[in-house]
Amino acid sequence: EALFFTIVFPVFLFILFGNLWGFQSSNYIPDLLTGVICMTICSDALFTIGPILKTYSTNNILKFLKNLPFNFILHFFGFFISRILIICFTIINLSIASILVFNYTPSSSQASLYFLTVFVGMILFSFMSLSFSFFNAEDTARATLNFVFYIMLFLSGAFYSVEHIHPILAYLSWALPLTHLIGFVRGNISYLPVLIAWTILFGTIFYYRFKKTSVKR
Repeated sequence: EALFFTIVFPVFLFILFGNLWGFQSSNYIPDLLTGVICMTICSDALFTIGPILKTYSTNNILKFLKNLPFNFILHFFGFFISRILIICFTIINLSIASILVFNYTPSSSQASLYFLTVFVGMILFSFMSLSFSFFNAEDTARATLNFVFYIMLFLSGAFYSVEHIHPILAYLSWALPLTHLIGFVRGNISYLPVLIAWTILFGTIFYYRFKKTSVKR
C-alpha cells in the first residue's frame, strides 16, 4: 500500500490530469509535474515521519533504540534518507512518464531544482508532521494530518491555477506551506526564506512539545 501511494499513484495522477487538461496550455504539463512532485513530498513526509516517531514514543520503542550498540539517531537518519531516496525514485518515474507520454523533457537545471525541493520539502513537512503528531492523540493526529493535507492539496495550485479563485481562498492559499514549496520548485527562489521560516516554526513547536512529552513519561 505504501509503495503504491508513493511510487505508482503519483505517476497515475500525472498521466490522468495531463491527458484531461494538458491540451489547454503548453505550460500545464511542466506545472503539473512540479505539482505532483510537491504533493508526493508533502504526503510522504506528513504520513510517515510524524506518525512513526509518535508510535515509537508511545510504545516505548525509543527506549529500546537507545540501548542499541549504536547511536539511535542513526536509525532515524537512515529512515529519513530512505524516504528521500524513494521520493527521488518517484521523480525519475514521473520524468520518464513526462518524456514518453507528453514529450516534455525537464532541463538539467529543472531536474536539479526538483531534487533540491525534495530535501527542503521533506525537512519542512517532517517537522510539520511531528508537530501535529505530538500535539494530538494518535488517531486524532492522523485525522488532522489528512484534513490539513487535502486543504493544502486543493488550494496550493498543484493541479490547477488558483489565480482566479475567491479572494478569501486566495489569502488562505498563500498562507499554506505547500503553496510556497510549489512556487519554489517552479523557479521562484524568493519562496526559500519563507520555507525556511516555516521549517524553523514547526521545528521549534516539535522540540518543545517533544521535550514536554518526554518529561511527562
